[in-house]
Amino acid sequence: MASRRGRPCRKKLRRGREGFRQGHPYFSRKTCKTPTEKYERLQRKLFNMAQDPFICPTPGRLRPTEDSPGLLESMAHRKVYTHNIQEARDFHVPSLMDLFNNFIKEHTTKHPDCTHPTVTMPPTFEKKFGTGYKEVLRCSTCGYHTESHKLYQEAEIQGGATRGPKPTRKAVQLSMVLSKLPVGITGATTLLSATETGTQSGSKLQKITNNLTDVVVGEMKDSLADNRATLRKVCAIQGEDVKDGEPVLATAAVDGAYNNPSYHTHSQNSTQVTVPVIEKKTKGDMLIGFGFASKLCTCRRDGKDRQTHGPSCKANFPPADPIGKAEEVLAGRAVEGMQEKKPVLLDKDLTDNDSHITKGVRHTTKNISPTLQVEKLDCEVHVSRGQRRKMFRISTVLSDQIVSGITGYSAKVAQTKRTWFATALGRAVSKRCSTELRRAREKYPQNDDLFKLSVQQAKDNIVNCFSGNHTNCHSTSFMCRAGPDHKPAYLPRREHIVPTENDIKYLQAVIDYKLSEDMVHKQRYVMSTNAVEATHRRTQQSLPKKQHI
Repeated sequence: MASRRGRPCRKKLRRGREGFRQGHPYFSRKTCKTPTEKYERLQRKLFNMAQDPFICPTPGRLRPTEDSPGLLESMAHRKVYTHNIQEARDFHVPSLMDLFNNFIKEHTTKHPDCTHPTVTMPPTFEKKFGTGYKEVLRCSTCGYHTESHKLYQEAEIQGGATRGPKPTRKAVQLSMVLSKLPVGITGATTLLSATETGTQSGSKLQKITNNLTDVVVGEMKDSLADNRATLRKVCAIQGEDVKDGEPVLATAAVDGAYNNPSYHTHSQNSTQVTVPVIEKKTKGDMLIGFGFASKLCTCRRDGKDRQTHGPSCKANFPPADPIGKAEEVLAGRAVEGMQEKKPVLLDKDLTDNDSHITKGVRHTTKNISPTLQVEKLDCEVHVSRGQRRKMFRISTVLSDQIVSGITGYSAKVAQTKRTWFATALGRAVSKRCSTELRRAREKYPQNDDLFKLSVQQAKDNIVNCFSGNHTNCHSTSFMCRAGPDHKPAYLPRREHIVPTENDIKYLQAVIDYKLSEDMVHKQRYVMSTNAVEATHRRTQQSLPKKQHI
């Protein structure tokens, strides 16, 4: 049937399999409804923290987006109006504009005959208040001047005070910054004075800083809660059942640092100690808990007795108790503090050889969740240090043959040479054991049985490898792939060792210190407390000498 001329032919649109005959390849086609609720676009920082190549290679099932700009990046793009001010003073520009508008309005009303006013800001009317100024505008033609006007922003009075003028906002910000930087009040005042920037007096800044202590502590607690919230979100992305108000389980590194540590002693002469808790479940190494103890208080300087200190006392640890016990107490306090907002519990704690922190974590966790057992993991770096110390201790019982490197050597070896040999060999043994442990974990990330079996096979071959027998290195070692003519550059004298039967027993004992079945089980995650140690160094280096934490 011919279509009418001039009228377009209309075709019926097909939806799904409608309009196709049975047997047609498109007859079985189904409409696709994308399950958008199963996909989530994450930011790159959170994506990298939640990514696990073996469990969750693509969190959210979509590629990540770029991180949104933080507070400092956002502030960097804001407009700065300081170039509108010609004098060497720092004014709040909106307040300055209000002052000019007030001058124009009142001058026009009170002096209508003055048609050509000349505005000046005379220094005789200027009043300095802290980091700000109170200024007056004056007309040099008719002599009219405004009332004194505040050209700074005010902050709320800190410390619970209700009387007196409000401090300037910049003074409060400066005091808060001084609590976080290794700069004293005198140094900051000198630095700002050199740039002709008005500052508060030293006593006033010290008073504001003392009143801001609670504010800084509150900010830190909120920051820890934000990190715990991020950890809970990562756990939810990885498939764990995360419920509001219920804690999630995590592994964390915990260790203590003293303001004046005493090494190689049974007691501590310090007065302050910090215990940070850093999670090890993600790649972010976020700080999720913190504990602080101090024996110092300014009330003693005022001559007050211990019983009459009151709430102004800043010491939170009994002065009669040894500060060495503070690690156990602070570990428990840190775990309790982690339950306030976005709760997190520790099922594994990574510490050094000291067991005080583990006792505190277990005691507090038992009160919160009686059925949860906290497992203690060993730091791989601390175990390697202990292995080198053990090698140095057995250097006195090693034979002269292995120290000299000559078979049948009977002469006396000097003590300096014996010490050098033990140091070099201990470093080689420690590096070999750490490499075997780490590469075995990389090969078997999910199978603990094969991981432990491969480590035991590599452990039994280390002494033979150091002695020059590389027969089993290709099948058991993850590090050595040497042939018969291999010259080890990592051993003393760059030659294979010549041990006796007793030397083999001593060396095997040093190797078992790190690679025995029990120690391998405690180090099976191959983690260290380096993040906590870095936090300790940053805390101590950020403080001036003879300053307290």
